Order: sequence, then structure tokens, then C-alpha cells
Amino acid sequence: MARLNVTVDDDVPGILADFAGGERKLGAYISKLVHSVSMGDQEMQPGGDFEMLRLACAAMAGKQREHDGRLLQLERQLAAVIANSQ
Repeated sequence: MARLNVTVDDDVPGILADFAGGERKLGAYISKLVHSVSMGDQEMQPGGDFEMLRLACAAMAGKQREHDGRLLQLERQLAAVIANSQ
């Protein structure tokens, strides 16, 4: 483990402590955050654009599955009506 001394705005330590779940978890959280960002994964940044887009896409995928299920149900009902009318 390496030690790092940095100067940040006065409110940053409190914000980081909140994100990390406590002051004793700051180092692990910052390490995880830096590794995540360096690999192009912005999911760690609370409220980040990537996180919001990911959640929006997940919601759209769920809605698409819902619509697919409803369409399948309607197709089955239509096929049953057609079969009964012949």
C-alpha cells in the first residue's frame, strides 16, 4: 500500500466519506474509483452521466420485454380467434 497526501476543497473529505461509507474506508474507495475510471467505467461516479444512461437503458429494456410479452399474448389471442372462425 502506498501513502498519498493531497490537497482538496474543504467539502471533499466529507463527500468522499459519505460515498465510501466512512472515513476509514476512504483509501479503499479512492483506489476503487481510480481503477474504475482508468478502465473507462464511470459507474462509480454517483449521479454520473454513464450511470444515468445505464439505468435509462435498463428501464427501456424492461419496457421492451413487457411489450414483447403483451404482443405475444395478443398474437396468440388473434390466432385462437382465427382458428375458431374457420
